[in-house]
Amino acid sequence: MNSLPRSCSTALARAAKSPQILNASSRAFSQSAACKRGTLPSFQEPSSPELSAVLQTLNSRVLLPSHLTHDQRLLIYRQKNRSRIEAEPIHITLGDVELPLEHLNRNTDQPSRWSAIKQVVDLAQTPADWENVVRMLEGFHDAGIRMKPEWEECVVRKMFENGQGHLAVRALERVRETGLSLKREGVRNLVFQGIRSRASESGWKKKETEASLAVMERVIELMENKLHLGKSSASPRDPRASPFVIAYPLELAAMRARKHLDGKDEAAVVHKYAVRLMAAFKQDGFMESTLPTTLTSKLTLPSDFKTPYHEKTAVADLRRNVISFIPVWNALQTSSSVLQKRMPMPDDAKKITDSIWKAMQGAVKELQKREKLGDVKEKIEKCKV
Repeated sequence: MNSLPRSCSTALARAAKSPQILNASSRAFSQSAACKRGTLPSFQEPSSPELSAVLQTLNSRVLLPSHLTHDQRLLIYRQKNRSRIEAEPIHITLGDVELPLEHLNRNTDQPSRWSAIKQVVDLAQTPADWENVVRMLEGFHDAGIRMKPEWEECVVRKMFENGQGHLAVRALERVRETGLSLKREGVRNLVFQGIRSRASESGWKKKETEASLAVMERVIELMENKLHLGKSSASPRDPRASPFVIAYPLELAAMRARKHLDGKDEAAVVHKYAVRLMAAFKQDGFMESTLPTTLTSKLTLPSDFKTPYHEKTAVADLRRNVISFIPVWNALQTSSSVLQKRMPMPDDAKKITDSIWKAMQGAVKELQKREKLGDVKEKIEKCKV
């Protein structure tokens, strides 16, 4: 039970009128309303004093105020109460964390939420630090603070970049506690790309490819959770029915079969996902209208640009879009190679593969001309049958 012990009997003027719902002492302040929600995150030992200070500030100045009642917020924010708090310390306990209440100036004492998140992520070095990043997500969710999409995407991206993708998946599994959901397209894309990259960057080695496929299937299953995307059935616009989602497990299953199972589709896993992918391509005229429009919008550049900034942004987007199409193209070409005559809708599969390849090659030439190709060509070469 949350408690509010304090060192003296001074209290807010309205405290005596509040319900006595605390299991603390019967002093006046403890008769005020309890904190609104559950707990503050209890962090593991950070790797540096700097990170320790940031986590302490995060708890005391970002998360704690969101747990306080109206009267408690008046106490910490009103200037006239500053001397009272300093003279008569008040401690608040939320879960396993006990903190002193302190006077806060909203304009100067409270860091921005984004600043606090970015510092925690940038300073994370050890496994314990990254575990604290997950606990930070839980703290924001428990405090009822909405994480902006770009904040969540930053956290997920950094986890995968630092070899902590398993923690991102665990945070998704604990969606009720973390609030991290596959409903967010940006989060979803980063998770799929991050899981895939472990296999592709290894050169599709056996251990990494099998592990990535297993994790990918766990995430696909998670999508059925009602706190992610779960419904009784997936509508045509549901991400679960999108070719750009289904292609990921198909690619991994097909690469595993081709490289490590002598080209054999054991347990018919490749066939299962290939059927789903081709069905997704055939839904609602996807092949006839959606795919050509998507290829044109994603893999070509405008004829002119308003400013150099717009041009720079468009070129960067083009490079990212080419990379995002590689799993779809590779899933189709590799599964066709593995399944051969068992490939569902083989003519359509070849048509789609050729269309994507042609569009990607046009985009690659555009990037080469602007000297912005980066490692795109290398990523494509790793997938060639």
